[in-house]
Amino acid sequence: MGEESIVCDTSLLLYLGRIKKVTILPALYKEVYVPEKVALELDAGRLLRANTIDPSMLDWVNVVSVSEKVSVHAHIVISTEGRNLKCP
Repeated sequence: MGEESIVCDTSLLLYLGRIKKVTILPALYKEVYVPEKVALELDAGRLLRANTIDPSMLDWVNVVSVSEKVSVHAHIVISTEGRNLKCP
């Protein structure tokens, strides 16, 4: 497990899910965050393709509410603690 955290976008989760490799994320990252809007996009995708990944069913995923104001603040806090927040 790595020391860093990751914020996942829809494409990353969608395609890792399709190739059945989504479990690589908790192996590489300490924390895995999925914005609520990304989870909603994947919910909509399941209407078209039933096997689309559902991040809320993964116990190692943190589905979070994000606003622009919160995102900027979180980035500053994480940076000052010496951690990096990577966005794919």
